[in-house]
Amino acid sequence: LGATRQALSPDGKKVAFVRLAADDSGAGEHALGWGVYDTTTGKTLNLIDKSVPRPGENGFELTFTGGSRYLLTDYAPAASTGDREHKLVAWDVRTGTSRLLEPPGNYWIPEAVPDPSAISWTRDNKVFRIPVDADGKAGVMLSTVALEHDVVSASFGPDGRAFAYFGGKLT
Repeated sequence: LGATRQALSPDGKKVAFVRLAADDSGAGEHALGWGVYDTTTGKTLNLIDKSVPRPGENGFELTFTGGSRYLLTDYAPAASTGDREHKLVAWDVRTGTSRLLEPPGNYWIPEAVPDPSAISWTRDNKVFRIPVDADGKAGVMLSTVALEHDVVSASFGPDGRAFAYFGGKLT
């Protein structure tokens, strides 16, 4: 697939990957965006953020959520120098459309959270969720829950109700 980072959808039907191209010098590679390969059709959907023609690979996250319909990507422009330039985007892998979940500006890089019934992510000690209906369409309501610790890693169970995380001291 020509990728350095990949993610398999929970339903096992899609593989997301970072799309790479050779640098002008021919000595290295740079990211162009993402691809989502459908294992049932053999087709690849290319995802491109036109506002960031060369996303940097530092901090890339690729996580499927919302019952395999959405791919969450966390990235910044290739020339960025810090965490404050990262943004979190949810891509609808049926249509190729994107939804900005968090714009650049925060210091703590968001962490995508696998969740079968919502688009979910964490930042600091908060968990954010946008519900997904039975057809897989994301709603507009955003819920936020504050936890006792900063979240290092988290996941929802297969039913979307159980939640586990490990974290550290609030700073």
